[in-house]
Amino acid sequence: MIISQKRINGVSKFKNINKGQKVRVILRKPEDKILESIGFGKEKSFGDTILPNVIGPASRLNAEGKFITHKDKEKEDYTVMREWTYQQFCGRGETREVTDSVCDTRKRYQRTLIPPKAVELTIEEFEGDMVLVAPELTFGSDNEAIIITVNVILEYFGFCEVLIDGMKSAIKGEIKRLNWDILPKGDYPWDVQKQRIEPFLKKAKGNNRKVIDKRQETINSYQPDFTAIGSGGFSGYLIHGFTNKSLYVLESVQVNNATYILSKDWKEISKLTKAEIIRDSLHEHRVIHNKDWYMAMSKYLKRES
Repeated sequence: MIISQKRINGVSKFKNINKGQKVRVILRKPEDKILESIGFGKEKSFGDTILPNVIGPASRLNAEGKFITHKDKEKEDYTVMREWTYQQFCGRGETREVTDSVCDTRKRYQRTLIPPKAVELTIEEFEGDMVLVAPELTFGSDNEAIIITVNVILEYFGFCEVLIDGMKSAIKGEIKRLNWDILPKGDYPWDVQKQRIEPFLKKAKGNNRKVIDKRQETINSYQPDFTAIGSGGFSGYLIHGFTNKSLYVLESVQVNNATYILSKDWKEISKLTKAEIIRDSLHEHRVIHNKDWYMAMSKYLKRES
């Protein structure tokens, strides 16, 4: 079944598919340029797998999920961190410029996060062609994921194909997830590390950049032994590894959220999908972005291994 349109809103097109049947959403002979915009590198091989980059509403829903706002409930407090630069009196009629982190408490409607499906796409070989494929899904129980997957590929390419019980995996060897780019290991001063993680930092918006820069400088001061920057749909995420403490600090360019400290082995974390990381609650600690953040990070990252 070929689908060629901007998006689908339901499964009404799939009248010939019975409940319980397995489906694969695929695209034959995908263009190299578009594959690279999804997050694949210039050198591609069968088994390469990635969570697609966010370029529009479908890929955003797939990678980030969505919030449901409860306007029928009382508003809740939330904290906004920002950098404040001011002139501080230092005696004898002189002042000096000081920059400090401050927190403002504001009100908003309560929200519930609907986690992302985080459907990944894989380069495979099928009937002699290179194809882009999504995981096998079950019609009936996985309809929401099927709709999201179709819409993601339509958002990138404008058409896709849905196969029913019709594709055996042709991956030669293991799936190679490309969701993390591990930077060369070493103890880097902040001015060097800042340049290394610039692809992460530049995704911060407006004044948020100052807040995020300061958080990253603080984490770097504890001397992580490696840093990995998210690719594709993980873009905007970064992990600092403290392997001697068995701790891995997961950060996002989204301010006023939280820092997650993971304790699971990094090699296992790097093989997981975004949905698995969220669903399985792999974090050891969740450090809210507020005035206590710096003290909490000191507590966790200064501890002996």
